[in-house]
Amino acid sequence: MNVEPNSPLTAMHDPVPAHSCLGTCGEQTSDGHSLEVKIQRWLLQHPGLAFASLVVRRIPEGICIEGVLESDEGSPDLCVMLGHLPGVRRVI
Repeated sequence: MNVEPNSPLTAMHDPVPAHSCLGTCGEQTSDGHSLEVKIQRWLLQHPGLAFASLVVRRIPEGICIEGVLESDEGSPDLCVMLGHLPGVRRVI
């Protein structure tokens, strides 16, 4: 099926049409968000932790972690796990 741009079916077959000014970022991150991205990747790859959802935001002197965690290790202390990272003095 060939779908023309601006056709009503475009959104169904191409969530971000090529002619749109919107796009996906992929691996592109600004230096201002590199800490959040590194922490998020570390948490997602950590054995024993399984996040159904995870958002990491920077706050003054630390980070705020929001999400749903399923853990085989009971309830891990993320403050201790992340507190040793440079730039992270507080974990909320």
